[in-house]
Amino acid sequence: MHLDIELCLQSRQPDRVVVRLKLVPQADEGVQVDGAAVDLLSREGDALCPRVLLPFAGLLRAPITTTVELRGRTSVEDGAQVVAVAWCGTEQVQSSLPTDPFVDLREHLRAGGVPSIDPAEVFLQPLEPDELELLRARLPWIDEPLFKADAVGVIEAEDPGEIDELARDLGLDDESAEWLKELLDEDDDLLP
Repeated sequence: MHLDIELCLQSRQPDRVVVRLKLVPQADEGVQVDGAAVDLLSREGDALCPRVLLPFAGLLRAPITTTVELRGRTSVEDGAQVVAVAWCGTEQVQSSLPTDPFVDLREHLRAGGVPSIDPAEVFLQPLEPDELELLRARLPWIDEPLFKADAVGVIEAEDPGEIDELARDLGLDDESAEWLKELLDEDDDLLP
């Protein structure tokens, strides 16, 4: 099938949802669409409102978009979804979209809609011993010792014999040992 259906939840209210539906043909010569419909279904798959038939029929050569409001007979329950179907001859394309409330990406990134908290109203209290034990039981890594990285030592070698000994101690092959010698020679050239 050379047709994609894109659904986007525009708004959600207790008894209705508004969705944007876009049919996108993937073939350069277009796609013959015989019809399209949108349903609002419960978590169990029961219809929450009558099926909406869309006036899409014919050769579709470019994307087409419409907005549909689906009003439920009762409130739109959690877990409900919008299902769109397009028929193309004996084949059909289907797409679904959950209707549960969510925070869109823009709000999430900008922290929109997040209540501001006054730092003066936030009281931090130390954990009681029994609370700390409960945390230790659930998060055993809390009591693991913290490893502090040792400072990286400065490598100084005055004569080529010391560099060869250092290369052997580090387990370097001949090529890496040569690279180390060149690197240390460059450092000597940079010093005043």
